[in-house]
Amino acid sequence: MARCGPRPGTVGGHLGAPVDGIEELLTSAQQSSDVALGRYREGVGTIVDVLLARSALATARGEEIQARWEWHTALAQLAHDVGTLDLAGRPNLPADSGPPGSRR
Repeated sequence: MARCGPRPGTVGGHLGAPVDGIEELLTSAQQSSDVALGRYREGVGTIVDVLLARSALATARGEEIQARWEWHTALAQLAHDVGTLDLAGRPNLPADSGPPGSRR
């Protein structure tokens, strides 16, 4: 399947939620799978319809996993780039650090 533009959930794709659009994709794929199975059980659909719908659902689940992975990877890279993580992935801030002016 060809894509235009960045993948949902990537830093270049969206600035909002980490997986914009993925929930809708999953919901739609799940509904399609349920409808195809119901039609098959009623004798008005084919097993091919069920298999295609289930394949689309599996693809949607894989895209959700990929989008979440890319989101968390981008957050980790950002944290490293701004100096809040060292090269080993450990926090690079003193334990008592907080927002400026928050010390008592």
